[in-house]
Amino acid sequence: MKSLNEQYHLTDEQIDAATWFIDLASRSVLYIVKSATQVDLEYKVTWNRNFSRFACDPRCRANQNGMCCWHIRSAFVNELMYRQAKRDEAEAAAREASEKAEYERLMMVPPTRVSEKDIKAAQKRNQPQGFSLLR
Repeated sequence: MKSLNEQYHLTDEQIDAATWFIDLASRSVLYIVKSATQVDLEYKVTWNRNFSRFACDPRCRANQNGMCCWHIRSAFVNELMYRQAKRDEAEAAAREASEKAEYERLMMVPPTRVSEKDIKAAQKRNQPQGFSLLR
């Protein structure tokens, strides 16, 4: 299986350039992606609910030419990694809960205590006996 970098043709630096934010006013997620060519320029990548896809800032040159820019791919990969992390957290919590339940179940089992009478009877049964061919 290809890594996300290979699958979406991104470098680690491009993936790290995206930062996740929540717009409280519109209750939507957005990514701010730093430009690779200009130090002070940042692009805003938002989720377009009408078209069910990410949309990049209108200032993006690739976006102006109708191409899918790396800013959108970076935001998408970050979203995939975020969702995978959430799934992993849920799986870990479920596994932890099941391990805790198993531990508690095992701790509720009463300890096995053998009485003195049973010990003496077992010792008597397990004593070496004399050898006889006639038996």
